[in-house]
Amino acid sequence: MNNEDVLKEINLIIKRCKNAQQKFNEGTSQNTLLKNRINALCVSKSLIEKNKDKYLKKDYEEALLPIMSIINKCQKAQGKYAKDTGQYNRYIKMIKTMNISKELIEEELSKSRE
Repeated sequence: MNNEDVLKEINLIIKRCKNAQQKFNEGTSQNTLLKNRINALCVSKSLIEKNKDKYLKKDYEEALLPIMSIINKCQKAQGKYAKDTGQYNRYIKMIKTMNISKELIEEELSKSRE
C-alpha cells in the first residue's frame, strides 16, 4: 500500500468513526472510545503526511492503544468469515492500514526515546 492508499483508508475510517460517534451521548463509554480512536487516527494521518511537528510524544503514546484495539477488533471480526468472501476481504485493507499506522507511531516513539 502506498501513502495515498493509506491516507484514503484512514480518512474513511475517521469518517465512519465520526458518524458512529454521533449516535452516542457525550460522556458515554462508546463516545469516548470513538473519540480516542479518532484522535489516534489523526495522529497516524499526520505521520503519513510527514507532519510530525503537530503532536508530542504523549500524543503518540496515547494513540498506540486505540490503533492496536482497531487491529484486534478487525482481526476478530475477520475471523468470523470464510476466506475469499467479501466480508473477510473488506478487513484486509483496514488491517494493513492500521498496522502501518502502528509501525509509524512505534517508530516515532523509539526516536523520542533516543
